[in-house]
Amino acid sequence: MSDQKSRRTFMEQSGKLILGAMLGSHIATASANESAPQDASTVDATTELCATCEYWGGIRQISEDTKTVTGTGMGWCNNPKSRNYRKMTKPDAGPMIAWKRWGALS
Repeated sequence: MSDQKSRRTFMEQSGKLILGAMLGSHIATASANESAPQDASTVDATTELCATCEYWGGIRQISEDTKTVTGTGMGWCNNPKSRNYRKMTKPDAGPMIAWKRWGALS
């Protein structure tokens, strides 16, 4: 009877160990993916693209040296003069005729 109990305890402990390792691996992978967005676009800050436009309503960040802008995902075009007005665009879309330099880049 004690031999079966030892085997059962061993199997339970092994199962917990394997499950813990799998969850730990999954959490580490998810954390790595969050720190480096897959849909980020980096553009030159002097180009006439959506990420550098005053009217683009997406998530974006200016580099420390202010030479590039990184936009993530899609953003709304809020420029009534643009053909993309009220449409979702990518940060690297363009160039646009109705583009206006983003004030944060000045």
